[in-house]
Amino acid sequence: IIALLAGLLLPTLSTAREKANRVTCESNLHQIGLGILAYASDNDNHTPPALVSTMSPYTPWYWSLTNNGYATSKIFRCPDDRKVRAGKIPRSYAMVVGRGNTGPYWQNLWIAGSRLTCPYLMNSAVAIVGEQYSSSLTNTLDIPTPFSPYTGIIIASPSDPAAYRPTSLHEASDTLAGNYLFLDGHVEWVQGLKTSTPAAGSRQDAMFPQLPTGVSASVLTCP
Repeated sequence: IIALLAGLLLPTLSTAREKANRVTCESNLHQIGLGILAYASDNDNHTPPALVSTMSPYTPWYWSLTNNGYATSKIFRCPDDRKVRAGKIPRSYAMVVGRGNTGPYWQNLWIAGSRLTCPYLMNSAVAIVGEQYSSSLTNTLDIPTPFSPYTGIIIASPSDPAAYRPTSLHEASDTLAGNYLFLDGHVEWVQGLKTSTPAAGSRQDAMFPQLPTGVSASVLTCP
């Protein structure tokens, strides 16, 4: 009888625990969003660049927040991310940089570091931070070497190469489904993203916009 009851209850408990983890993950992203807004208020309305420098000392976007008191390190770990990282502070989220923006270095990362009032980004559908889990990285608050690809630092889009795609630990049947922080500050659970090229005007097209026509790929920030 005890074994039967346990068999009935365990799936329910597991589902409830996962729902709680998703809520915690959402809360983390809300706090990251507040940190980005605070950073922007002190930096001429610019969001943190994905990576300030490719030369030591390295300054990825999450260091820009934690080193300057805009956020604490603990909010950068998803509760489903249990990978041991040899004493390093885990990080389960990456900066969204738009579709096809995968280098060289930081030059094409046009969303990260842009002004919140950038005319190309005045849309609540544009994502700025998403879940990113890399089983290959042993650290997360250090920079992976080599710099290309920026696995674990940036997310380009689901339609880009696998190393640049968002990766969630919450939904085993759909690794692209996950919590996303949007430029207007709201956090939303999004499913149904595809790895194929998104149709114009689709949700995925809006979340991960292409570099606008006429905008130089060498320009780090939107005017």
